[in-house]
Amino acid sequence: VPATPGTALDTEALRTHIAAALPDYMVPSAFVPLEQLPLTVNGKLDRRQLPAPAAESAATARGPRSAQEEVLCGLFAEVLKVERVGIDDSFFELGGDSITSIQLVSRIRSVLGVKLSNRGIFETPTVARLAEKLGSGQDGDGFEVLLPLRTGGDRHPLFCVHGAGGLSWPYSSLLKHIAAEYPVYGLQARGLDGSDARIATSVEEMASDYVEQIRSVQPEGPYHLVGWSFGGLVAHEVATLLVEQGAEVALLANLDQTPFDESWTTDEGYTQPTERDVLETLLDFVGYDLDEIRSQPLDHQRAMELIRGRDSALGSLSEQHITAFVKVGVNNHALSDGYRPRRFDGELLLFVSTVGTDDPEARTAASAAAWRPHVAGRITTHPVHAHHGHLLQPEPAAEIGRVLLARLTSVN
Repeated sequence: VPATPGTALDTEALRTHIAAALPDYMVPSAFVPLEQLPLTVNGKLDRRQLPAPAAESAATARGPRSAQEEVLCGLFAEVLKVERVGIDDSFFELGGDSITSIQLVSRIRSVLGVKLSNRGIFETPTVARLAEKLGSGQDGDGFEVLLPLRTGGDRHPLFCVHGAGGLSWPYSSLLKHIAAEYPVYGLQARGLDGSDARIATSVEEMASDYVEQIRSVQPEGPYHLVGWSFGGLVAHEVATLLVEQGAEVALLANLDQTPFDESWTTDEGYTQPTERDVLETLLDFVGYDLDEIRSQPLDHQRAMELIRGRDSALGSLSEQHITAFVKVGVNNHALSDGYRPRRFDGELLLFVSTVGTDDPEARTAASAAAWRPHVAGRITTHPVHAHHGHLLQPEPAAEIGRVLLARLTSVN
C-alpha cells in the first residue's frame, strides 16, 4: 500500500479499512511499513528480504474491558497454553487450529453457558469480536444493578452480592467452577454511574432494592445467594427479607464477613476508610503487592496505571467510574458499621480466610460463633488459605466454586 512520500503509514486506519472489507480471519495480525519493497534483479518482489512482522507487544495489547471479556481472555490463554491474550489477538495467529478451536468452544459453552458453534471461532477469532457476538443477554454498560454474568442454564440462578466497592465483576472467576446449567447474576451498588442521589443510605434499603432485582429474574424460590466481604452482610439481609416474604432460601453463602463488633469503633486506631484505602482495595484485588506502594502517593491515575498492568477488566474503568467507586466504597464501609444483622431462619455456609493466623481452627470457630446469634439453622464453615481481598482470585475461587457447586447440587 503506497503512502504519501515523507509521511508515516497510518496502520490503524489501514487495519480498520481492511477489517471492514474482510472477515476477521483474513485481516493481518501485524503491519510493517516499508519505505520501498525489496526487489530481485528481475524486478520482482524478493520475499526473502521482507522483514518478519513483529507481534504486538504485551504492553500495547488491549486488556479486557468487561467481566465477560476477562473470562474469554482466560479461556483463550488456557486452551492455547499461553500466559496472556489481549482482546484483539487472533486465536489462530496465536497458534490455534481446528482442533484447539473445538476445545475452546467446549470451554466457552461450559463456562458461559452460551450457544456457540466451531464456526463462530473462525468468524470471530478475537475476544473483542467474540464478546460482541455473544452479548450478555442484556444491553448495559457493566454498571447496571443486576449484572448478568451468565444467563444460560435451566436451574435456579446464583445471585452474587458485591463487596464494599460495589462491583460484582470479580465473581466472574467463579464461572469456570459453577456448572453451566446455573445462571449467575451479580448485584451491584447504585451510584457507580456517579449519581450521589442513588447511593443507598442503609443496608436494609440496599437489600430491599436487591430483592426486587432478584425477583425480576426469578419470581419464586428457592433462592441461592452469596456475598463477599461487605456483600456478606447485604446477602444476609436479602435472605432474611426473602424468608419473611414466604420464599425459600436454599443457599446463603458468606465469603469471610463477620457481623458488626463494637470493638471496631471503640479501638483507638479505628478510622473511617479514606479514598486511598478504597484504591488500595482495587489494587489488592488484582493481586498487586501493596507493600510496594505504601510510601508512595496514590491517586486515581496511578491506581489505574497499576491495575492496567495486571490485565484486569477493572483496568477499563474511567476516572468518572473510579471517583464513583471511591464514594460508593466509603459509603458502604459506613453502612456496615451501622448494620445489625437480624436472625435468618435458615442455614449459612461460611467461608473464612485463615491467612495471617497461627490457629486457623480458632479463627474459623470465632467467625462461626460471631454469626451464631443471627442464624437459626446450621452454620457450615470452610476455611480458605487466602487473603480476604484475594478470595475471588483464580486459586481460591476454584476452591470456593467447587464447594458452592456441591452445595447447589445438594439443595436442588
